[in-house]
Amino acid sequence: MDTTINDLLHRLLDELAAEGIPDPLSTPFTLATLWLDLCLLAGEEPPVAVAALLDEAWIATATD
Repeated sequence: MDTTINDLLHRLLDELAAEGIPDPLSTPFTLATLWLDLCLLAGEEPPVAVAALLDEAWIATATD
């Protein structure tokens, strides 16, 4: 079965909860950070335009 958006979002919620983010469903995120996280969870490279909007140190932390 293919990975669904719901699968990725559940994995993202689990990841955020494991990192101690309280109530991740109510936490504001930019579309760029959400796109990057979903790409990482899916094992895909984020588009250059998305990566260009984010700080390199933030990306390095997200990919650890």
